[in-house]
Parts: sequence; C-alpha cells; structure tokens
Amino acid sequence: MEPLVGCRGFPVARERYFAELRAVEISDTRKRLPKLETARRWRAEAPEDFEFSLVVPAAITHPAEGSPRAYQAAGHFRDAPLVRRAWEAFEAVAEVLRPAFIVFETPPSFYPHPGHLKDMYAFFRAARRGGAAFVWAQHGGGWDPRFQEKVASELKLVVACDPVNGEAPGGRVRYIRVSGRVKDRRVDRSVSLSDSELRNILHACGAGKARVFLGNADSWRDARRLRDLAFPGRPRCAA
Repeated sequence: MEPLVGCRGFPVARERYFAELRAVEISDTRKRLPKLETARRWRAEAPEDFEFSLVVPAAITHPAEGSPRAYQAAGHFRDAPLVRRAWEAFEAVAEVLRPAFIVFETPPSFYPHPGHLKDMYAFFRAARRGGAAFVWAQHGGGWDPRFQEKVASELKLVVACDPVNGEAPGGRVRYIRVSGRVKDRRVDRSVSLSDSELRNILHACGAGKARVFLGNADSWRDARRLRDLAFPGRPRCAA
C-alpha cells in the first residue's frame, strides 16, 4: 500500500497544498479549534479523497499549569467537566472534517500510573471514533515500549513514531510524525531533512498502511521530496 505524505499544518496556501499533497495533520487544534464554518470551508476546498488528521485539544491530555486545583481540572483523560466539554467541541469539528486519524498527544507527566491508566481506559472505551483511527503520541513519561504497545493494542490505538530520532515503528498501521532533529534533548525544527533521513522514513512505512507528517521548517519541500522518493516514476517536485 502506498504511504500518504503531508505536513503538520498548511505551510503554503491551501489551494496549492491540496494540488500537491493528499493529507495534512492539523496540529493547531491542540490549542484552538477552528470555527465550524472554517472546517466546512476546508472540507469543501479539499479533494474528495483528501485525508485530514486532527490533534485533540490539550484540555483532554495536558493538565493546566498553576494551582493543584487547576492541575486536577483537566488533562490525562480525566472524567472532568473541562475534558468532556473539550471532547464534545472537538467532535463537532471532526464531524465536519471527517478525519481519517485523530491524534492524542500526551505529555511527560502522563506516566504509567494506575490512576492514569484507569482514566485512559475509561475515556477510550467510551469515546466515539466515527470511522477515524485513534493515534497515541506519547512524549516522555518513562513508558516501556512493550507495555505501551500492550495498552495501545487493548485500546485499539496506533502508536505514533519518529524514525528520524530513533523511534521504531510497529503494527500494521504506521503513523509517523517528524518535527525535526533532536539535539541536546530539544527538537531543532529549523532543518531540512537529508536524503538518507527521508529514505529511513520511507523504510519505516513498511508495506502496510502508513501516514507521514512533517513539521520541520522545510516541511513543504521535504514532504514533496519524500513523496517523490515513494513514487520515483512520477514527475519530480519543483523547489
């Protein structure tokens, strides 16, 4: 199966983007959801077979900073009013955009604690998927890869990976997200990926269903370079 390649957001005008690439991950939804009329416009402008991926609001996955009371009010999949309202608002947008994938980014504070796991299992067992695959993108937290895969398998989640920075993909469906290169434990986004890095990403796609989204500074050019590597018989991309 052919991988679909895209960017994390629209680095160029949408009309140009839709003409060149077939998928996009909308990451801004973590901080702010688009208005429903905006979502309808995006869906109408995109080709019928174009794929959207959406990142869920941070209120679902990230505790608020500040007082202990604020910390307990949201995030970590808690059964709390703010989490429920954030999910309901997100569902309204997802119903319009009909995403193929919904991404849950969890922070380092979401470590494998029994309370975290209890809330996570309750949330995903109740959440309506609407035809979308759920993706789990964990950042830190000390998860053992085998245990994470066990949890993901039980909850029917795809574990996101970044092969450029040493994360190995697994499973029949592969969801690859690259933001840049990790240097001194920080992500350097101001990079253009090398040919060898792009080939490594392509190898990580495997033979099954794969989606790749780039978020580095040169993501527009690199995504089209990766597309051209995946399909060498097609015309090469312009700069």
